[in-house]
Amino acid sequence: MSYGIQLLIILLFSLVMFGVLNFLAISLSQNNFKRRIVAGFLFLLLTPIIFLTTTALTSIFDKGGLGVANLVFVILNVYIVNGIVILLSASFILKKHNIR
Repeated sequence: MSYGIQLLIILLFSLVMFGVLNFLAISLSQNNFKRRIVAGFLFLLLTPIIFLTTTALTSIFDKGGLGVANLVFVILNVYIVNGIVILLSASFILKKHNIR
């Protein structure tokens, strides 16, 4: 299998995992401030699992390690920023409910 196909498989797996976790975090919180805070913290606490999963999946294809480290670093930064955005979106829910 070529390196391009391997990278595509890894990125598709990461994108699907990111989409499913993001959908669950947003849909289960349902404009509730406390649930959105919990969803943001859970998203941030899941980053070690994402790290280990992505590292295990990419280390199968790349034995060198530097490519694995770069790819995992980029994917984890996306997860961390998304967790912070979910936490910040909870403050907008609180402001929206205080206006009424």
